[in-house]
Amino acid sequence: MSAASKFALNLAITTLATTITLSGNAFAAAPQSGPTEVWPQEVGVAFRALPCVAGGPTAEDAAAAAALNPQLTNKMKGYMTAYNTSCARAVVRAVKDRGLSKRAAAIAIATTIVETSNANLDGGDLDSVGLFQQRATWGSFAERTDPVIATRKFVETMERFYPGGSWSTAPIGDVAADVQRPASQYRFRYGVEANDATAIANALWPGNSSVVHGRSKSNVVAEGGRLRVFATGVDGALYEKTSSPAGGWSDWVWHQGQIVGQPQVISVGDRVRVFATGVDGALYEKSWTPAGGWSDWVWHQGQITGEPQVVQVGDKVSVFATGQDKALYEKTWTPAGGWGDWVWRQGQLAGSPRAIALGAEVHVFATGVDGSLYQLRWTPGGGWSDWFWHGGQLTGAPQVSVLGDRLSVFAAGVDKALYEKSWTPAGGWTDWVWQQGQLAGEPQVVTVNSRLSVFVTGVDNALYEKTWTPAGGWGDWVWRQGQLSGAPRVTAFNDGIEVFATGVDASVYQLRWTPTGGWGEWVWHGGQVT
Repeated sequence: MSAASKFALNLAITTLATTITLSGNAFAAAPQSGPTEVWPQEVGVAFRALPCVAGGPTAEDAAAAAALNPQLTNKMKGYMTAYNTSCARAVVRAVKDRGLSKRAAAIAIATTIVETSNANLDGGDLDSVGLFQQRATWGSFAERTDPVIATRKFVETMERFYPGGSWSTAPIGDVAADVQRPASQYRFRYGVEANDATAIANALWPGNSSVVHGRSKSNVVAEGGRLRVFATGVDGALYEKTSSPAGGWSDWVWHQGQIVGQPQVISVGDRVRVFATGVDGALYEKSWTPAGGWSDWVWHQGQITGEPQVVQVGDKVSVFATGQDKALYEKTWTPAGGWGDWVWRQGQLAGSPRAIALGAEVHVFATGVDGSLYQLRWTPGGGWSDWFWHGGQLTGAPQVSVLGDRLSVFAAGVDKALYEKSWTPAGGWTDWVWQQGQLAGEPQVVTVNSRLSVFVTGVDNALYEKTWTPAGGWGDWVWRQGQLSGAPRVTAFNDGIEVFATGVDASVYQLRWTPTGGWGEWVWHGGQVT
């Protein structure tokens, strides 16, 4: 990249293929620091966008793009696609794999937004190529168009310019500009993109659940580099216990309330939202932000049973719950309109529903009063479908997972074994597949990279795990010890798996898996919870 004449880059997709038009400008305007981008004149040079990941974008990338678009405020607002999300994800993962923080990822993403709108280009100004538009002095063409290698070279330069981790406290835009070294009048562009880059890095950070694309019900959430565990105390109040990025845990914190069942938590951006069913059968919400801390409990009416389910698609948050008449009900929040009324979605359900966002769609799965699985689907163009019957003889609520373009539903059968039913775009729905086991309660599912793990409490009260990988398929059930009461809760975090469960003594216990260290020992976290 040229230090004196670096072009400011603007990308416009010119075809539905991978050809991109690159625009530049060379005006000598004074540096700007306002929130508005200045777009340069078109020069009409077309470059090809190269793949960022093997196999191309996934359904997970499409879901992340749909959720991110309404959150962004500048250049990428409305322009995040599955493709450039896959590129951003490759950058974020490369930063994470180097052992750096989300802030380092945000610095890198601010750079790729400015340089290429997160596209891995085969050309650019002079001999610049790749996501970062690195010049030939940075490496070979193959290295500069490999997102992992290009990101590594970027952060190595960042660490050289900012020794001792000093980049972590400097403004994101300044660090990015110092690495890229554009003409002085273009330095401001990186700072303009800092907030959006932070949102993208937070959403795509491995193990984060800030973009919910399908998971088991959970009262555990990853936020700000830490884990936050929520539970219902034996007194009916909400309690929280939080880890710190440096290690260690807080004491249990009392958050008042009179709730039944387990709370459900969603983290989007820097906001944590907790939903729970009150002892009066109404829905209640309590939310946290870094600036305002915790809100009071907010009453959302309703007469519901079991635990609510929460999903976000774009800027819309939907809560689903089973009513006392066994029908499904939905309540939706938007930034413009706030909360709507409860809407009846029919059905005759036995237990709580499970809902996921898949791209711009919402899918709700539930066990009917006849023991069969049922599915309800919402699409932006068609609205809500009718309930679709999937057969089966199930007990308890199903659990849903998305891995690549594969959607899987897991449930306990009336024989206490685990059953799976999967869907892919190419093959549609499979029949129910028997996965053995003797389950005491509902399964829980988590995906980490290309690994899918199902966790259950066995009839002996111990934890069991069954894992699927693309290379090996399904493994056998593996005993993970413990003496548990009820179903565990699982989440992905920092490329690992975190399992939390209530012991037979009503305390909370934690079990951790990491790619390098494998499974640890059960850790006691105290508490008296249900």
